[in-house]
Amino acid sequence: MIIDFWEWLSGSPRVENPGYKRVINQWLFFHLFVAFTLTLLTSGPISDIAKILIIPLSGSLIGITFAWSGNISSLLMSKELSDLTTEDEEKFYDFVYTFQLAALVIIVSTCLWAINALGFVDKANPTIKIITLLILYTATSCAIREGWNVIIGVSSLTIVRFKVRRMNEEHKKPPVKDAVHFKERNHPQKHKAS
Repeated sequence: MIIDFWEWLSGSPRVENPGYKRVINQWLFFHLFVAFTLTLLTSGPISDIAKILIIPLSGSLIGITFAWSGNISSLLMSKELSDLTTEDEEKFYDFVYTFQLAALVIIVSTCLWAINALGFVDKANPTIKIITLLILYTATSCAIREGWNVIIGVSSLTIVRFKVRRMNEEHKKPPVKDAVHFKERNHPQKHKAS
């Protein structure tokens, strides 16, 4: 039975290692610290900040994530990773859905900035503005981390694929003794002449 993304993310009973733990973990304290620091340094209307940040933020984060998606797809469909995940199907779901989670975090962060660029929060009381900035900066910090994790994930899978391919090739090679016997059986005249 196939485990879908939302089931994997929420941690249904069929999933040992739920996806939400990739975002809600010890790194969340770091993201909150970054958000708190940036909130203290921020002055001016949130909509002005959002308008300044939305294009470069969305362009770079979405570009990084989706530019790597072709590499991710080819790696995930490779024979080497298929061999590696044959016995542990949940590992394959983790590979696929971790990249999907990164895209989701980046899209959510970008949407939050876009919504705030409309200026709805600018008229709210200062407490709402502070909470909004904390949410925006936390989401942005998480998005940057997830974008970087996509690159790390692709690099790691490339290395794993290389190592699995090398192991498979080593297992296919006949031992040196067998190679000599193979030569003698298939080319007896060459060995008799020498």
